[in-house]
Amino acid sequence: MRFAVATGMRRGEIVTLRWEYVNLDRRTAYLPVTKTDTPRTVPPQRGRSGPIGP
Repeated sequence: MRFAVATGMRRGEIVTLRWEYVNLDRRTAYLPVTKTDTPRTVPPQRGRSGPIGP
């Protein structure tokens, strides 16, 4: 739940997320398939260290 809130990702996007789409250096996740059929890159919300990475 915390991951979804921190990234704004939908449940289906989280469930289908693969490690090959996660960039730990940039702390982002690339989503090639979304509900709107528009690929997007998801950063953590501003003001948070973010759930992606250490």
